[in-house]
Amino acid sequence: MIKSLMAMRSVRGYAFVAWLNSQHYVLGGGNRCVWYNTAKGSLRGVSIGNKLFAIGGGNGIESLTDVEMLTLDIGRWICTRSMLQRRFVAGAVELNGILYASEGFDGSDYLK
Repeated sequence: MIKSLMAMRSVRGYAFVAWLNSQHYVLGGGNRCVWYNTAKGSLRGVSIGNKLFAIGGGNGIESLTDVEMLTLDIGRWICTRSMLQRRFVAGAVELNGILYASEGFDGSDYLK
């Protein structure tokens, strides 16, 4: 069954929704006129424990290797070790406490 939640304050595309501690988090994206926080879209988000990870994406110019971590204990984003390859619209998952990112687009080729 689908349950309607509170509407967002503005339209947002190219974002990713992650679930952490019974809360939805909307990461990145924009509405073609306004980009939220950093201009980053088509990223992926994964939660592990009490942390939320924002992975890859793009800024309209290039695909990114960025991996950022939100720790709820301190309430701010921290840059972590970057991925070895740029990944735009990648797949991401947590398995047994380990974060995996796969496939995506590196700016010139689709990764396998």
